[in-house]
Amino acid sequence: MIRPQRADAWFVRIRRGAKYNITPCTREGWAVTVAYVLATLALTPVILTPTPIHVAVWLILFLAATALFLVIAWRTSSPAADDSEKGNR
Repeated sequence: MIRPQRADAWFVRIRRGAKYNITPCTREGWAVTVAYVLATLALTPVILTPTPIHVAVWLILFLAATALFLVIAWRTSSPAADDSEKGNR
């Protein structure tokens, strides 16, 4: 398991080139991730009758949930600890 630099981080952040990977590393991080998945799944019945207004409402709610998840994940994340500096190669 990849460790974050900060002990209070919920997510660990890894950057490879232009790509970011944010992975839950604590119970709180996993709880936020599961809540996001359940919230987006709960939105599915909104578009079962695909009228333009239902699709618009679904899209707005989905984007709001995604934005909230990304803000929480970014603010509670820390870069991965670099174990190679300690001689643990």
